[in-house]
Amino acid sequence: MTVPGHDLDLRDYEALAACGIPYDLARQAMIRRVDSTEGAALMGRSNGAGDFAGLLFPYLWPGEDHVREYRLRRDHPDIEYADGRPRDKAKYLSPPGRGNQLYFVPGTEAAWLQDASIPLVVTEGEKKTAALWALGWHGLGEAAEIPRFVPMGLAGVWSWRGTTGKTAGPEGGRRAVKGPLPDLARIEWRRRNVTVLFDANVRANQQVQGARAALSAELRKRGAVVYWFAWPGDTPEGVNGIDDLLGQWEPARVLALVQQARPVKVTGEDQRAAAREFTALGEDRYRMALPTIGITFEVDRLRRDHHELVGELRVRCDVAGARTVNGTLSIADFNLSSARARSERARLLADRSKASDLDWGGLLEELCQRVLMADRAGQPAVDLRYLERPAADDAIRVEGLTFPRRHPSVIFGDGGTAKSYTALYLAGRMAEQGMAVGLFDWELAGDDHRERLERLFGLTMPRIVYARCERPLVFEADRLRRIVRENSIDFAIYDSVAFACDGPPEAAEVAGRYFRAVREIGCGSLHVAHTSKADNADKKPFGSVFWHNGARATWYVQVDAASAETDVLEVGFFNRKANLGRLAAPVAYSITFGADRTTFRPTEAADSPGLSGQLSVRQRMAYCVRGGAMSAGSIASEIEAEVGTVKRTARRYRSLFTVLQDGRIGLLERAAG
Repeated sequence: MTVPGHDLDLRDYEALAACGIPYDLARQAMIRRVDSTEGAALMGRSNGAGDFAGLLFPYLWPGEDHVREYRLRRDHPDIEYADGRPRDKAKYLSPPGRGNQLYFVPGTEAAWLQDASIPLVVTEGEKKTAALWALGWHGLGEAAEIPRFVPMGLAGVWSWRGTTGKTAGPEGGRRAVKGPLPDLARIEWRRRNVTVLFDANVRANQQVQGARAALSAELRKRGAVVYWFAWPGDTPEGVNGIDDLLGQWEPARVLALVQQARPVKVTGEDQRAAAREFTALGEDRYRMALPTIGITFEVDRLRRDHHELVGELRVRCDVAGARTVNGTLSIADFNLSSARARSERARLLADRSKASDLDWGGLLEELCQRVLMADRAGQPAVDLRYLERPAADDAIRVEGLTFPRRHPSVIFGDGGTAKSYTALYLAGRMAEQGMAVGLFDWELAGDDHRERLERLFGLTMPRIVYARCERPLVFEADRLRRIVRENSIDFAIYDSVAFACDGPPEAAEVAGRYFRAVREIGCGSLHVAHTSKADNADKKPFGSVFWHNGARATWYVQVDAASAETDVLEVGFFNRKANLGRLAAPVAYSITFGADRTTFRPTEAADSPGLSGQLSVRQRMAYCVRGGAMSAGSIASEIEAEVGTVKRTARRYRSLFTVLQDGRIGLLERAAG
């Protein structure tokens, strides 16, 4: 049999093997490579209207020796944008005007389609069908003559339907008759176990769910016993089809999932036999899943309200006929301490699920008991001696500044010191280090920060997850916690404290509530704050002392007044607190606001008259003698300090300074060199 195109190249075989399709199977399936000209001709497209190079899949009906049709999987499909994100368009092509057909891997025997004792698995696409063929034979040995199951592919989730004929229209014209493909009648369905295995988006895509339910109803009408493949909760990110999963998991693990597919019609006996998976997802989040019957309970935002435990209950249901929204049967606040609430919610779930055989009251009772017991137990006490040490890289070092990786830090300063601009710059540098960074903003707007980000980094802007906040942090905490969780954010910028407070910043309870909300949200964080007009305003942030006490690190920001009205700001950062290590050395930047770009250049605070006053005598002395030893008098004159103070500082910090025989003072490391 001659099939158009050319043999696959090495890269093709390697790519297919990575999806569970070995070399011998690729040859058996007669998959061929075509260039753009060949692909366009076979698909009835105009050459030049796109790139039609790719893999060609021939369609043969089992037992027949001629090709019925070809389908093309394009290497470089068109791109379209949906919800602001690019996605492939027309990745698979068929010749225009051709009807839908069922796909079987060449080598499928006609007798298997008539033997209802052999299960059948229905999936989307030719490549996934081929991957399932290999899985159906996995581990059976060379002596095996029949696979565990026969895979059957659909060009799309609704492609088991098509035009089945023509009929007269109301005005005398001819119109198409739509219905199940006639080829379905060539398969024995009575008492055959059939698993519908659609892509992972079936969990949330209502159109795909509807197609699966309609196909299942059609096959059950023909006598099949229908099962649904249940995508596991730990499906790796980026996996969509079963071929993707086979590229990441061992075949035996995937095969077990296929064999554990759950029946479409769930009975009370199925519920009683279903294994429960109860998991604590966080301090106030729990999940109870029954994967074999497609039901999952998730409790989030747990809190005590008048001594009763209340949370947001989401019920996901993958039962045929259930009235769901993106896979969710119900989501609403729920009083786990109330027997009456359980009874009322059970009636709602029974009505929406249309699963009269399920004991929703029993499931809710089990969920409530598990959550209440887990909440009362809380986190167990531990022996500190056996806890793991913090990681060596438990601090983030970026552009000279140091922040705890898992705790809150604060930068504070007067207005006009470029605190927000610097925070965005640091966020971008962290993102360039591979961190997932969030920006939670109470002051500006997303387009403002977007413009700043491009000025800082050009068109190669790093990814920053932005969330505009309108309410105080304590009321935004639930939303921000979800953003952190869904985006796996490692570090977040909060800009700024004053606007995120739910009361006056001077109140201790306001600071306490703020930091409790930060802890609930999770991840390390940097909070932008302001200063007061009082004395020693450069020592602690404005407001309650607990803003300083609650942070694990604080940095004071000051601008050299002489640069304040220019296009080049001289800004210094001075570490005021470091709970988890030594105080860090001062950091200074020269920030240039150009026509199209904003640039940060590291400088020395000691070089700026308006910043050097924030340095200690020790720091100014060290900077002064970095070029060589000097007399105490010369140092005192240079740094505007008393000679006696210079001498006492040299004696006090003997690990830093040395006094030479002639009385000059130098850096110890330079003298040793």
